[in-house]
Amino acid sequence: MNILFSLGFLIIFNVQNNPDIENVKELYEGGKFNNARRELEKIPPTDKNRDEILLYKGLLEEDAEKSFSSFKEIVDKYPKSLFCDYALYSISQYEYLQGSYKNAILTLKKITTSFPESEYFESSCFWLASSYEALKNSNDAVCWYKRISNSDTVMFRIAKEAISRLSKKRSIYCIQIGSFQNRDSAKNLLASFKEKGYEAWLATSKKEGIKYYRVLIGEFKSKEEAKGFSKLFSEKEKIPYWIVKIKKLKHMDREK
Repeated sequence: MNILFSLGFLIIFNVQNNPDIENVKELYEGGKFNNARRELEKIPPTDKNRDEILLYKGLLEEDAEKSFSSFKEIVDKYPKSLFCDYALYSISQYEYLQGSYKNAILTLKKITTSFPESEYFESSCFWLASSYEALKNSNDAVCWYKRISNSDTVMFRIAKEAISRLSKKRSIYCIQIGSFQNRDSAKNLLASFKEKGYEAWLATSKKEGIKYYRVLIGEFKSKEEAKGFSKLFSEKEKIPYWIVKIKKLKHMDREK
């Protein structure tokens, strides 16, 4: 984890001037990592340089977990450090690669809320969107992709393609077993059928300005498939139902 980068995003540090560390910085930027490690070990920690020492410990550490620990120490002990936003960003990359998308989201949001002027802001938006997409939450994914505004970056082009992809609609067929103006009533019916093992979910629609919560069972590519399932469903449950066709975002999130 000694060189952290994503999507061609070059990390350039405008660090505070600690002469003892300047040599480490030059060696690191020159790719002489072993020499940089040796020089770093010689530097005595002081109140002025502890955060920067931790920064380079994290950058030069080959063990990902130890690198993570160094960056976390910056965040925990030196929240006002010039390197705190980068430390948070590095932590989020580790969490994302570990598949800890929810933790990555929490970490990245600390950057977007506490460091809105950070050079890692748009990168954080990108990885927030990617994390939400990995969790199949396309609504939030699209929201964060839309916050990437620098059109000269690779991230912007990827975000634009992702927004287009996530916004595509397709037709599906479902078994509708209820429609309510009251959300709690819909959720009660939904819960009862989920407990029975059905793939039940909620969708919303509006008619004459009134919002309805529709309780749906299944998701079928054709009306024939839905009819086949509905016969078995009717025999077992003996309740009224409708086969409905709806337009759905390709990666639309179901309300559960």
